[in-house]
Amino acid sequence: MRCWAVLLLACGASEPAVETSRETPVESEAEVESEAEVMESEGPRVESAEGPLEAAPVFCAYGGVGVQAADDPRTHIFAIVVVDVRTDTPTDLRVSEFELRDEAGDVQASFVGMRAPTVVLPVRPPSRQFAAYLNPEGEPFAGRVQPGTTRLRFTIDLDRSPREFPIQFVLRLEGSAEVEVTGGVNGSWPTG
Repeated sequence: MRCWAVLLLACGASEPAVETSRETPVESEAEVESEAEVMESEGPRVESAEGPLEAAPVFCAYGGVGVQAADDPRTHIFAIVVVDVRTDTPTDLRVSEFELRDEAGDVQASFVGMRAPTVVLPVRPPSRQFAAYLNPEGEPFAGRVQPGTTRLRFTIDLDRSPREFPIQFVLRLEGSAEVEVTGGVNGSWPTG
Protein backbone atom coordinates (compact mmCIF):
# COMPACT_ATOMS: atom_id res chain seq x y z
CA MET A 1 0.00 0.00 0.00
CA ARG A 2 2.90 2.36 0.78
CA CYS A 3 4.25 2.11 -2.77
CA TRP A 4 0.74 2.76 -4.17
CA ALA A 5 0.34 5.79 -1.92
CA VAL A 6 3.68 7.21 -3.08
CA LEU A 7 2.80 6.51 -6.71
CA LEU A 8 -0.65 8.11 -6.41
CA LEU A 9 0.73 11.15 -4.62
CA ALA A 10 3.43 11.50 -7.28
CA CYS A 11 0.69 11.47 -9.94
CA GLY A 12 -1.17 14.32 -8.30
CA ALA A 13 -3.67 12.54 -6.02
CA SER A 14 -4.39 14.51 -2.86
CA GLU A 15 -4.42 11.41 -0.66
CA PRO A 16 -3.91 7.66 -1.10
CA ALA A 17 -6.81 5.76 -2.62
CA VAL A 18 -8.46 2.87 -0.82
CA GLU A 19 -7.45 -0.50 -2.29
CA THR A 20 -10.05 -2.13 -4.51
CA SER A 21 -10.12 -5.45 -6.32
CA ARG A 22 -9.81 -3.88 -9.79
CA GLU A 23 -6.49 -3.39 -11.51
CA THR A 24 -5.90 0.18 -12.64
CA PRO A 25 -4.19 0.36 -16.06
CA VAL A 26 -1.59 3.02 -16.80
CA GLU A 27 -3.11 5.69 -19.00
CA SER A 28 -0.12 7.92 -19.73
CA GLU A 29 3.67 7.95 -19.97
CA ALA A 30 3.73 10.37 -17.01
CA GLU A 31 2.38 7.60 -14.76
CA VAL A 32 5.04 5.17 -16.04
CA GLU A 33 7.72 7.79 -15.38
CA SER A 34 6.31 8.35 -11.89
CA GLU A 35 6.54 4.60 -11.22
CA ALA A 36 10.16 4.70 -12.38
CA GLU A 37 10.81 7.55 -9.93
CA VAL A 38 9.25 5.50 -7.11
CA MET A 39 11.42 2.53 -8.04
CA GLU A 40 14.48 4.77 -8.22
CA SER A 41 13.92 5.92 -4.65
CA GLU A 42 12.97 2.50 -3.20
CA GLY A 43 14.79 -0.23 -5.16
CA PRO A 44 18.18 -1.62 -4.23
CA ARG A 45 20.88 0.23 -6.15
CA VAL A 46 24.04 -1.44 -7.37
CA GLU A 47 26.75 0.42 -9.27
CA SER A 48 28.28 -1.67 -12.04
CA ALA A 49 30.95 -1.04 -14.66
CA GLU A 50 28.15 -0.44 -17.18
CA GLY A 51 26.25 2.02 -14.96
CA PRO A 52 23.66 1.85 -12.22
CA LEU A 53 21.34 -1.13 -12.03
CA GLU A 54 18.27 -1.17 -9.81
CA ALA A 55 15.63 -3.79 -9.14
CA ALA A 56 12.41 -3.74 -7.15
CA PRO A 57 10.12 -6.63 -6.19
CA VAL A 58 6.60 -6.71 -7.65
CA PHE A 59 5.21 -10.21 -6.98
CA CYS A 60 6.16 -13.70 -5.80
CA ALA A 61 4.08 -16.85 -5.31
CA TYR A 62 4.77 -20.56 -5.49
CA GLY A 63 2.95 -23.84 -6.00
CA GLY A 64 2.88 -26.90 -8.17
CA VAL A 65 1.32 -28.50 -11.19
CA GLY A 66 -0.40 -31.52 -9.66
CA VAL A 67 0.49 -35.14 -10.23
CA GLN A 68 4.03 -35.70 -11.44
CA ALA A 69 5.34 -38.74 -13.33
CA ALA A 70 7.60 -40.94 -11.17
CA ASP A 71 10.43 -40.76 -13.73
CA ASP A 72 10.25 -36.94 -14.12
CA PRO A 73 13.52 -35.59 -12.67
CA ARG A 74 12.10 -32.07 -12.25
CA THR A 75 10.40 -31.01 -9.08
CA HIS A 76 6.74 -30.13 -9.52
CA ILE A 77 7.07 -27.06 -7.26
CA PHE A 78 7.97 -23.72 -8.82
CA ALA A 79 7.78 -19.99 -8.15
CA ILE A 80 6.55 -17.09 -10.25
CA VAL A 81 8.64 -13.99 -9.52
CA VAL A 82 8.05 -10.55 -11.05
CA VAL A 83 10.57 -7.73 -10.66
CA ASP A 84 11.09 -4.31 -12.17
CA VAL A 85 14.65 -3.73 -13.39
CA ARG A 86 15.94 -0.25 -14.18
CA THR A 87 19.22 0.51 -15.90
CA ASP A 88 20.83 3.38 -17.76
CA THR A 89 22.64 1.13 -20.24
CA PRO A 90 21.82 -2.16 -22.00
CA THR A 91 22.53 -4.92 -19.47
CA ASP A 92 22.62 -8.71 -19.82
CA LEU A 93 20.78 -10.47 -16.97
CA ARG A 94 19.98 -14.03 -15.90
CA VAL A 95 18.88 -15.69 -12.66
CA SER A 96 21.83 -17.05 -10.69
CA GLU A 97 20.20 -17.71 -7.30
CA PHE A 98 16.73 -17.79 -5.79
CA GLU A 99 15.52 -18.68 -2.28
CA LEU A 100 12.25 -18.73 -0.40
CA ARG A 101 12.83 -17.97 3.29
CA ASP A 102 10.61 -18.39 6.34
CA GLU A 103 10.09 -15.95 9.22
CA ALA A 104 13.31 -17.13 10.92
CA GLY A 105 15.27 -16.53 7.71
CA ASP A 106 15.76 -20.25 7.04
CA VAL A 107 15.77 -21.35 3.40
CA GLN A 108 12.60 -23.32 2.64
CA ALA A 109 13.25 -23.86 -1.08
CA SER A 110 15.87 -22.77 -3.60
CA PHE A 111 16.69 -22.42 -7.29
CA VAL A 112 17.07 -25.55 -9.42
CA GLY A 113 16.54 -24.08 -12.89
CA MET A 114 14.17 -22.19 -15.11
CA ARG A 115 10.81 -23.89 -15.77
CA ALA A 116 9.72 -21.62 -18.62
CA PRO A 117 11.25 -18.78 -20.63
CA THR A 118 11.43 -15.42 -18.92
CA VAL A 119 8.98 -12.88 -20.29
CA VAL A 120 8.70 -9.09 -20.35
CA LEU A 121 5.45 -7.66 -19.00
CA PRO A 122 4.00 -4.16 -19.39
CA VAL A 123 5.19 -1.76 -16.68
CA ARG A 124 2.16 -0.48 -14.79
CA PRO A 125 1.16 -0.20 -11.14
CA PRO A 126 1.30 -3.60 -9.42
CA SER A 127 -1.91 -5.60 -9.70
CA ARG A 128 -3.84 -6.59 -6.60
CA GLN A 129 -5.18 -9.55 -8.60
CA PHE A 130 -3.16 -12.60 -7.48
CA ALA A 131 -3.66 -14.42 -10.80
CA ALA A 132 -2.55 -11.44 -12.92
CA TYR A 133 1.09 -12.57 -12.80
CA LEU A 134 0.37 -16.30 -13.16
CA ASN A 135 -0.89 -15.77 -16.72
CA PRO A 136 1.79 -17.08 -19.13
CA GLU A 137 1.39 -14.19 -21.57
CA GLY A 138 4.19 -11.71 -22.22
CA GLU A 139 6.94 -10.89 -24.69
CA PRO A 140 9.94 -13.28 -24.77
CA PHE A 141 12.98 -11.91 -22.93
CA ALA A 142 16.20 -12.19 -24.93
CA GLY A 143 18.46 -11.84 -21.87
CA ARG A 144 19.26 -8.15 -22.21
CA VAL A 145 17.37 -5.26 -20.60
CA GLN A 146 17.40 -1.94 -22.39
CA PRO A 147 17.75 1.48 -20.71
CA GLY A 148 14.70 2.39 -18.64
CA THR A 149 12.41 0.18 -16.58
CA THR A 150 11.66 -3.40 -17.65
CA ARG A 151 9.23 -5.71 -15.82
CA LEU A 152 10.37 -9.34 -15.94
CA ARG A 153 8.49 -12.49 -14.92
CA PHE A 154 10.63 -15.50 -14.02
CA THR A 155 9.25 -19.03 -13.65
CA ILE A 156 11.73 -20.82 -11.38
CA ASP A 157 11.86 -24.53 -10.55
CA LEU A 158 12.40 -25.15 -6.83
CA ASP A 159 14.32 -27.99 -5.19
CA ARG A 160 11.52 -28.88 -2.76
CA SER A 161 8.15 -27.89 -1.38
CA PRO A 162 8.52 -25.49 1.57
CA ARG A 163 7.78 -27.08 4.97
CA GLU A 164 7.16 -23.72 6.64
CA PHE A 165 5.31 -20.88 4.91
CA PRO A 166 7.92 -18.63 3.28
CA ILE A 167 7.43 -14.92 3.80
CA GLN A 168 10.41 -13.62 1.83
CA PHE A 169 12.18 -14.28 -1.45
CA VAL A 170 15.73 -13.44 -2.44
CA LEU A 171 16.54 -13.30 -6.16
CA ARG A 172 20.04 -12.69 -7.51
CA LEU A 173 20.37 -11.55 -11.11
CA GLU A 174 23.76 -11.47 -12.78
CA GLY A 175 25.33 -10.95 -16.17
CA SER A 176 27.08 -7.77 -17.23
CA ALA A 177 25.90 -6.40 -13.85
CA GLU A 178 24.56 -7.94 -10.63
CA VAL A 179 21.69 -7.10 -8.34
CA GLU A 180 19.95 -8.88 -5.47
CA VAL A 181 16.20 -8.35 -4.99
CA THR A 182 14.45 -9.15 -1.72
CA GLY A 183 10.68 -9.04 -1.37
CA GLY A 184 7.64 -10.56 0.26
CA VAL A 185 5.88 -13.76 -0.81
CA ASN A 186 2.30 -12.98 -1.88
CA GLY A 187 1.06 -16.53 -1.37
CA SER A 188 0.82 -19.96 -2.90
CA TRP A 189 -1.61 -21.89 -5.05
CA PRO A 190 -2.83 -25.41 -4.28
CA THR A 191 -0.94 -28.38 -5.62
CA GLY A 192 -3.12 -31.35 -6.56
